[in-house]
Amino acid sequence: MDPLLDAAPFGFLVVRDDGHVERANRTLLEMLQMAPERLIGRHVDNFLTAPSRIFYQSHVFPALKLQGEVHEVYLSLATGNGAELPVLVNAARREDAGGPRSDWAVVAMRHRNEYENLILEARRLAEDASRAKDDFLSFVSHELRAPLSAIKNWTALLAGGQLDPAQVKRGLEAIERNVNLQVKLVEDLLDHARLATGKVRVDLAPLDARSVLESVLDGMEPTAHAKGIGVEQDLPAGAMAVSADTERLQQVFWNVLSNAVKFTPGHGRVSVAMRRAQGWIEIVVSDTGKGITPEFLPYVFESFRQDEARISRAEGGLGLGMSITRQLVELHGGTVAAASEGLGKGATFTIRLPSLEVGALTKAIRPFPA
Repeated sequence: MDPLLDAAPFGFLVVRDDGHVERANRTLLEMLQMAPERLIGRHVDNFLTAPSRIFYQSHVFPALKLQGEVHEVYLSLATGNGAELPVLVNAARREDAGGPRSDWAVVAMRHRNEYENLILEARRLAEDASRAKDDFLSFVSHELRAPLSAIKNWTALLAGGQLDPAQVKRGLEAIERNVNLQVKLVEDLLDHARLATGKVRVDLAPLDARSVLESVLDGMEPTAHAKGIGVEQDLPAGAMAVSADTERLQQVFWNVLSNAVKFTPGHGRVSVAMRRAQGWIEIVVSDTGKGITPEFLPYVFESFRQDEARISRAEGGLGLGMSITRQLVELHGGTVAAASEGLGKGATFTIRLPSLEVGALTKAIRPFPA
């Protein structure tokens, strides 16, 4: 028996016209739970059930002689332990020097059902992927069009020269705001594409994570103040040494903090804490905002996923920020997790980064520039 055929995922045997088995592969022997001597040289009647013996003699063998082949024939085999094994048989008859014989390919029905289920699942996944692609293109087009429309409309009004100074100021602010939004959307798309293709480079070096976090908090303060949100800080006095890429770590902190501020209503509170925890540096960001539904919580860090129950049109985006955050944190050897008791009950994001020994690396740590 050819080694490749012997290891095939289906049963194979050669049957002479007189009904005796000439060859059988290992897969068929395992399917029937029989030793080779119980099959090779024996008549097919020895492993066909009574109804299948009749069907083979009256239909299958005559069809083979007449047509030269049969397809998808249902037979039932008797295994070595007396069990019944439903199978599908495809056979082809051929002539050679030793006389006519037939090659049988035997697939157990349970395997056939598994194959069909796999095919159906693959088709479903392909359809889902195609639908997701269409939804993504529609979604991205809408997100990109909205700020462009605002920029276009205000530009036309400003070009008309009929706005008073207050309106001109308002228009310029709107243009700047929408340009920044457009830039953020494009940057998120580029980061997502780079991360998906493994093209993001992370230059790790010892640095003080506390300095990076303080810088991000300073940059976030005007936005939080404008919404009347209080930002509580519980940061250690000393350096918190980690091995990280300065710009990427800043991006991680900014994504989590801006997310907390965005989903916290006016006069709410955002709390930021940093501490050591058994070889890790933990950064915990909690808010009193909209929270996360239990149904959506497992998908917080997936790409292009948003909790429709809590996101308004004004708070939209591409749903990439948290996905990018998770991937960047993992590139640093860390983890990020989300927790929430539900809508209206706020959310907590915990970032963990491997800690470095401050004493041994004091000279190597590079504080984040102010």
